Amino acid sequence: MEELGAVRIYNDLVSKLDTYAKGLVKKYEGSMKCSRGGCTECCTVEEIYPVEAYAILAPVMQGKIDVSDLPEVEDREPGKCVFLKNSECSIYDARPIECRIMGYPGKLENEIRYCEKNFIEKPEFEDCDLIDSANVDASLESINMLFIEETEQGVFGEGKVSLENLLGSIKNLP
Repeated sequence: MEELGAVRIYNDLVSKLDTYAKGLVKKYEGSMKCSRGGCTECCTVEEIYPVEAYAILAPVMQGKIDVSDLPEVEDREPGKCVFLKNSECSIYDARPIECRIMGYPGKLENEIRYCEKNFIEKPEFEDCDLIDSANVDASLESINMLFIEETEQGVFGEGKVSLENLLGSIKNLP
């Protein structure tokens, strides 16, 4: 089956954000303390766009994510992402966009924001270090609109998808 255009564009965005994150970690090596595992303070996402839900479901269907490695919905820690298991993201490679940029320096409404727990000391960020959160959001919304068009009103509907419902659906796959 041919990959949908929206999924290809989404994967390109993910790749660019991951490259950005790797570059930032390298640039601020020694100053950054947050990385995969350990801190889950920002792991609070509850809803995602349908294209992101598809990006989580696809590797499950392809056998790249083992359903038995996913947490049980009822084990969810209140206020935390349902995909956390033992303080680790069980879908790390397929995690949504928001999770990929959370904590990194970004610019939103002319204000620089970042997780203060992510940096040992407050760095002076260069413009190239900053994620334009509004631009990322707008890109993601556009990609999702294309995804809905390509899937004839979307596999998941047009509104945002609850991560809890997505995990429940995955757990109930045959």
